[in-house]
Amino acid sequence: MGPERTESARDATRLSDSRVEFPTDVHDAALGLEAVTASPPQRSARRPKATAKEVSAFLQVPVTTLYQWRHRQEGPPAVRVGRHLRYDWDDVEAWWAAQKAEQNP
Repeated sequence: MGPERTESARDATRLSDSRVEFPTDVHDAALGLEAVTASPPQRSARRPKATAKEVSAFLQVPVTTLYQWRHRQEGPPAVRVGRHLRYDWDDVEAWWAAQKAEQNP
């Protein structure tokens, strides 16, 4: 018996294939038509939203500092999702660039 593939390995293989093959049916085969192959539509590269822990690691500050900054409206903008804060990496990097520009005129 060979090694079994996990679900995540199958998903990774399936997602890494950039081409999708649409199966032919019996009528297409009778007409001599082959399977149609198409590339997936191009999507803009979207980064996942950052957690407070990830942003604190990036900025090298404690998570509690991020919460204090948010309360004082001083830090990078965040969005509350339920009980959690999420940061957009573009906003965090823009805030960081503004801090650098403000301190280094």
